[in-house]
Amino acid sequence: MRIKKGFVLNEVAGNNIVVGVGKNSSDLGGMLTLNSSGVFIWNLLKKNRTYDEVVDALLEKYDTTKEEAEKGLDIFIKSARELGVLDE
Repeated sequence: MRIKKGFVLNEVAGNNIVVGVGKNSSDLGGMLTLNSSGVFIWNLLKKNRTYDEVVDALLEKYDTTKEEAEKGLDIFIKSARELGVLDE
């Protein structure tokens, strides 16, 4: 999985917001605001990490179970797919 080119993460007034650049500014199907774990996942997906690599990184960084890490990643992926920011 990878974040599509043309989408960037910006901090606006203390919030982490995904925005489209150029033609992608009109392609973003809504707004994606990320918390700290969402930013962590975003940065991993910018590096074209696999699902399992992201889960492993979440387990390394956060005090959580594999099931909770997968659940959080699944929610992120669903939102990112709905907004059209993922290449797969």
